[in-house]
Amino acid sequence: MPRYSLPRRRIDRYERSPPTAETAARLTPDPLLALDLDSDELRAADEIRTIFRALTRRLQIRPAATEPGSGHAGEIEVPERIATAFSARYRPWMNSTPVYIQAAVIRLTIDRETTDVPRSEIRAALARYWRT
Repeated sequence: MPRYSLPRRRIDRYERSPPTAETAARLTPDPLLALDLDSDELRAADEIRTIFRALTRRLQIRPAATEPGSGHAGEIEVPERIATAFSARYRPWMNSTPVYIQAAVIRLTIDRETTDVPRSEIRAALARYWRT
């Protein structure tokens, strides 16, 4: 029995397909760069990003999707370096920083979303990170 197939579609080399979500996220400029952070503030944002990702990795949630009471109970194993940074800097910074600024920093560093919190407040919070 003969096989019938449709003719192959001609491929245009100049036609582009849209990027995947991962590629689009990589190509999106980091909003932290628009804040003109100094090296200490940028290091603080990077450490906050690392700690938050380590703490939420097993939960498999995004910061924008968190709600009170959501998540899993129990202990999460993290490397000692991250646990030390968490207890020495991250936790005191969280306790001394207003929640809306914490949320803005997390959204900027993890979700790469812009925020309506003034740039000066975010920079001040990141500068305080090393002093807590």
